[in-house]
Amino acid sequence: MSVLQPIEPVLGGVVDPDDLVGRRDELRRLERAVAHGGAYLVGDRRMGKTSVLRKARRELEASGHVVLYVSAETDTLRKFEDAVAEAIRAHPVLGPSWRTWRRSFEGEVTLGFLGQSLRLQGAASRGADPERDVFVLCARAAERAGAPSFVLVVDEVAQLAFHLAAQEQGAGAEFLRTLRRLRQAERPRTAIVLAGSVGLHHAVAEKDPLNDLPRIEIGPLPPAEADELAQRLLLAVFGDPHPAVASRIAGAVAGIPYYIHSLVGALDQRGADVASADVDGLVDQALDENTWDTDHYYDRIAKYYPGEEELVVAVLDELSHREAATRDELAATLRNQFFEDPPGVAAVGEVLNRMRLDNYLTYADGAYRLETALLGRIWTRLRRRRG
Repeated sequence: MSVLQPIEPVLGGVVDPDDLVGRRDELRRLERAVAHGGAYLVGDRRMGKTSVLRKARRELEASGHVVLYVSAETDTLRKFEDAVAEAIRAHPVLGPSWRTWRRSFEGEVTLGFLGQSLRLQGAASRGADPERDVFVLCARAAERAGAPSFVLVVDEVAQLAFHLAAQEQGAGAEFLRTLRRLRQAERPRTAIVLAGSVGLHHAVAEKDPLNDLPRIEIGPLPPAEADELAQRLLLAVFGDPHPAVASRIAGAVAGIPYYIHSLVGALDQRGADVASADVDGLVDQALDENTWDTDHYYDRIAKYYPGEEELVVAVLDELSHREAATRDELAATLRNQFFEDPPGVAAVGEVLNRMRLDNYLTYADGAYRLETALLGRIWTRLRRRRG
């Protein structure tokens, strides 16, 4: 039996790759997927997708790949373009190439989306006809460096698709098709890893831009790994893994890594007697005070379901106090709540499917359930507080 190593709680940041607990299966699947063009990582917020991506990036770079990581979690497209430029300039392989590309232009050179691709923008030097597609240039630089492939990692890609769709109808889907063409080209070899916490369907109606990327689900940690994480955090803070308390912590937050870190951090700040700690009380306080920004489950409904807010809220209300329900059962129940314009079975089914893609629901054995027991707790307390 291996000796537990302590891990300091991380409150609000990204876990060091060396401190990532579990996720070996997801990482192995991701490594295999990169060899065949890439993958699409999906999962709700707080599950640790970014930590998995950081760990994967380290392992891929150790294998010789050139990896460019960029987060699309910004409020403007311009900020994403700037983030890509900064990531390229700071990259040990791509940075020198950027300076080489720069010599083919006169004056200022920026990055900007033009149609479906991210391109170098600026006046070309006299007599020059430089390649302007940034990702093609990155792939060529990786090839010259002898890398097995250029791997582009875009975290929270749905946000980027939203910005592009807002700028031009269909631009989000066309950008994803561009990435597909890039990764399907024989040379230079490119892999694309996308990650997101909400479904791309909000910005991209078509399914085809991602149909060749295997989906890798990043969900709660299995009980044994969630307990291990809590024990290692408690060991770092209190000098003892407190297995019984660790199990209560992991169970109270459904094995979701962020909340496990946060609960141990809260125990540390309170200086409480760990053995008798009121874990459930700490969870309820965090939910009632919105410490973990769990109100976003309600607040984002208006953005993603315009005109359907009442129906989505009604579904969550219903499933928060029953274990599971079929589409037809939900439609029948909701029909009694919408007296003037009750939704039909097909309309309810369509919304349920989108809620599943947005990590509100799961579907198994012909029935829908809330994705985690914690979400039910979040929703119940949120509705009690906000109405």
